[in-house]
Amino acid sequence: MRKNTGLLFILSLLFFISLALVININGRSFFGHKIRFAAVDDYLIGDTAKAAASDVAPGVPDDKIDSVLNVIYQNKSEQEVGAYIDSLVSLIDQPVSEKDLKPSPFLINEPVNGVYPLDAFFEKLAMLGSNQILIRVGHYGDSQIEGDRMTYNLRKLFQARFKGEGVGYLPLTDITDPVSYTRLADNNWQRHTVVTNKIKGFAYGPGGSAYRYAPSSQSSVKLNILSPYKKVFLQYGFGSDSSSLEVYSAGSKLLARIKLNQKTTFNLIPINLSSNDAVLRFVFRGPSPCIYGISFDGNSGIQFDNFGLRGQAGDGLMSIPVNQLTQMKRETNTYLDILQFGGNVVPGLKTEKMLSIYGDIYKKLYLHFKAAMNNGSLLIIGVNDVSRSVNGIYQSYPNISELRYLQRKAAIENGFAFFDIYELMGGNNSIKFWHEKGLAARDGHFSDKGRQIVSKELYKAIMAEYNSYLTRKKPIK
Repeated sequence: MRKNTGLLFILSLLFFISLALVININGRSFFGHKIRFAAVDDYLIGDTAKAAASDVAPGVPDDKIDSVLNVIYQNKSEQEVGAYIDSLVSLIDQPVSEKDLKPSPFLINEPVNGVYPLDAFFEKLAMLGSNQILIRVGHYGDSQIEGDRMTYNLRKLFQARFKGEGVGYLPLTDITDPVSYTRLADNNWQRHTVVTNKIKGFAYGPGGSAYRYAPSSQSSVKLNILSPYKKVFLQYGFGSDSSSLEVYSAGSKLLARIKLNQKTTFNLIPINLSSNDAVLRFVFRGPSPCIYGISFDGNSGIQFDNFGLRGQAGDGLMSIPVNQLTQMKRETNTYLDILQFGGNVVPGLKTEKMLSIYGDIYKKLYLHFKAAMNNGSLLIIGVNDVSRSVNGIYQSYPNISELRYLQRKAAIENGFAFFDIYELMGGNNSIKFWHEKGLAARDGHFSDKGRQIVSKELYKAIMAEYNSYLTRKKPIK
């Protein structure tokens, strides 16, 4: 009898555990529905992630813990996920209207001690209609965004709403071809980043890179800017009295000549061209300063700067001293930084220790930028789904959900906004459907259409929060 009782108890326990795995008790909206179900892998979290739920920063109400920190997805069938992704594809060519700007389940902008993470950025955004000012957004990421891929779409969407021109920041050389301009640099340039071919003295620009040519020599780069612009700026440091820059048109007409004699770490100087040609050739002469990049902007509106660092986890950016980063943000008028990292660390997340290490790294990275962005906002974009072959079958890497969980936890606890691409895609193994529909490679890199989808959903989510901000800030009559 005792054996039967024990067996009955075990079976009952398994029943209730199974029930808990499929019933949603919180009711957060997802896929346009209020009902959602939890995926089994979301409950199979390690000790690090489990402990996170009970370690919420002051200012986050207890009733927000589940909706803000818990990692929960709908357990959709393959047909339902496919139909959902098809619905996203159908919206690619559709313009965004005001009725599309609804609170997104993928963007978390919860107030901490009454302060909403994106409000500092929204305050500046609201000024653009009545003031001739230019504000910037820095978009940081790995190869997912390099070459202005995703940033290009965001720039177009925001500039259509808030005005603005040009392509923003561009590097002197890179390891990928950009989509918003063309570039032909000579072979005399050396590229330094915060991780590869490091440079002494932390002499990096806001994107974590610097460019130099051979001593006592000269070097050039030819650019074809594919959109109109009004202003050109050069970012450089450690110049000399013998260093200079000349800018020529496609027909070799001299358009500008300036001395690069500022010896400080970071200098932002205008290049006053006699005509704003689309094709320009920049010729640097004399001892090489640290050239950080060139930006092409409008007189006002909003600008998005693309800072792509292939193969990097993002932690190298912490080698830029906070005071130096703060100066660059202030002088470039940057009021929002977007950090989109994680894909490159996924293959190495095989143990609880590695998860803990990278969870801590991302928390420190976010806090580093928070210290530099003391008058702006920070938006964290979580890791997206990534797959690898297991016995000939492509499956998501294990622990992606846990890494995303720790990124989200670090963001929410410290007062940053968080956008959940993993959840937007459909969760575990969703990369399978995105690949089948031509939206992404199996390794997680989005195609042009995939980037358009993600960019548009991010834009709509931010704009919905912006509308909420405007409502909150309306004077009470």
